[in-house]
Amino acid sequence: MLRRLHPELIITIGARDMEKAAALAAEVGHATIPKVDIHSGDLGIDKTARHNIVVTPLRDHSLNTLRYAQMLGAPYIVLSDGVFELAPIVAHYAHHPHASPILLLGHSNGGSPTLAALHFAQEFENVAWRRAA
Repeated sequence: MLRRLHPELIITIGARDMEKAAALAAEVGHATIPKVDIHSGDLGIDKTARHNIVVTPLRDHSLNTLRYAQMLGAPYIVLSDGVFELAPIVAHYAHHPHASPILLLGHSNGGSPTLAALHFAQEFENVAWRRAA
């Protein structure tokens, strides 16, 4: 859906398994695939690279993906953390509340509503968002 709505958007697929990342990049199109070092604070990604959002589909107990997003001032979406794993992310955000917004979608009420919203959003040409006050 993202590619259909934004065909010009360059998507960076950070990966540890470059073979799987290459297959996904080929399927998505217009994508780059840097190798990610999850143990490095900058994820081992080129320091000149700029990303508008960081989405983490796998568990990152180091929170380096969160730190990377906050360093960039980019929104952070985490898809894999269960409700019992949210405390470290919430605590980190409490210490850096103005660094970047965080969206937690890995818990039981995160993924399903998101998929439903994406499904129904396909009926619209444009979907806008508003920042909560």
